[in-house]
Amino acid sequence: MLLAAQIGQSDCEAIRDAVVAQPVNTMSSAAYVVAGLWLVLRAIRTGGGDAATQIIYGIAVAGVGVGSVAFHGPMPSSALLIHDAAIVAVFAVIAARALGTMLGWTQASWILLSVVLTLVVGILLELSRAVGLATAAVIAVAGLGLAIHLVRNGGQRPFARPYIRMSLAFVLLLAAAGAVNVFGRTGFPLCDPDSVLQGHALWHVLTAAAAVMLWDVAFPAERTSEVSAV
Repeated sequence: MLLAAQIGQSDCEAIRDAVVAQPVNTMSSAAYVVAGLWLVLRAIRTGGGDAATQIIYGIAVAGVGVGSVAFHGPMPSSALLIHDAAIVAVFAVIAARALGTMLGWTQASWILLSVVLTLVVGILLELSRAVGLATAAVIAVAGLGLAIHLVRNGGQRPFARPYIRMSLAFVLLLAAAGAVNVFGRTGFPLCDPDSVLQGHALWHVLTAAAAVMLWDVAFPAERTSEVSAV
């Protein structure tokens, strides 16, 4: 709990001596669970050949919520690992799906790869958080890079206006999330430790929405008809 509490202090909200250490940040973490469940239900409803991977992605997003609740709530000794590993899983699915598509792998193969990547980074996080986070960053950048390459070269109409609007909205959403998170952190102008308005909590909500958009930005082919209808 000590390490989680030390890192949690930088999220501005006062850490209380209670079962839920940071109530606002804990409640806002549920946004990831809602987003993940919505992604799962959408994948089940729409079906398609890639539904299983989308479901795994949705579960990973929901897992971020579970990890974040643990991190900001009871803060058990495993909270930080759960929190970080769940975020890794989100990008591992993106990276594995993109790489698997480029190499012509089966869906089961890239799902397995996403699990392996998450486990490997989880072990690295346990051994050295700095090394684990650096590896996770590489996976995230590589995954997004491969996804962009697929969009540009996979006949998915990357320059169609609906796709451009969706991508721009995604970038602006992330920028807004980053801004409120940075300026709302401990020691910054918007930080009020006892307020019910927390920048980090808004970061949770905005990045949960961004996680929903990320799948469609990275892999628009399965939802071309819906995107084109925007």
